[in-house]
Amino acid sequence: MRELRTALTAIQFYTVLPVPAFEFRPEYFQRMLRYSGAVGILIGGAGALVFLAAHQIYPIAIAVVCSLIATVLLTGCLHEDGFVDFCEGVYTRGALDERLRVMRESRVGAVGASAAIIMILLRVAAIAAIPAVWIPAAIVVGHSLSRFASGAFAYSLEYARESGGEAPAAAGVKPIITGMPFSDVLWGAIIATASFAFFADAIFLWILPIVAIAHGLFGILLRRVFGGYTGDCLGAAQQIFEVAVYLCVIAIAQLRAF
Repeated sequence: MRELRTALTAIQFYTVLPVPAFEFRPEYFQRMLRYSGAVGILIGGAGALVFLAAHQIYPIAIAVVCSLIATVLLTGCLHEDGFVDFCEGVYTRGALDERLRVMRESRVGAVGASAAIIMILLRVAAIAAIPAVWIPAAIVVGHSLSRFASGAFAYSLEYARESGGEAPAAAGVKPIITGMPFSDVLWGAIIATASFAFFADAIFLWILPIVAIAHGLFGILLRRVFGGYTGDCLGAAQQIFEVAVYLCVIAIAQLRAF
């Protein structure tokens, strides 16, 4: 029962889907990242189905946009919002406290707005550049692997805190996840890796080490800029890793063509 409620908490957090009522406990929220990849399969699966349906009528580019709209509506722009705040924080000059303060603000500046537009265009262009036969699988894996990889920072990094403060910074009134046990990392990795079954071709497993390298490099950036991670950083990581998956699929597809 605890596992079911933890999974339902993950669905409730990552999507706008209604879930059955249950007694909430903080432990469910703290451990929900173990199901981040599974929820990613759910979200990516919805996007893939919309793409397949739209592609029966429209060209690939329009079908991709329809798919993106579906996933954005399903998630309530959760990660897109984090990416915008992250970009605002990275671009801000000053001490750590100032960067975190900017990330907490509800206003979106020119940097955040520009970053959001660029990211949307890049996602659409990247998916549209994938051979049509691989697009549905790429969408599923992109959403699953990126959510697991971003959530894994809760295991490898400390939560960013303001200088001298005890409470996690950049939290505001938002709930926070302050840690992730290794068992959850292992379970999440198994689920995310299982999503590659949608490709039905083992060559795409090469995406895993590439995303692992990207994860390490992004982790270095988070340590240097923020001294750790925040919820916005995890949202930004999801967006970046999702695009990384699509770019890897394009590269592998090109190599298979030779």
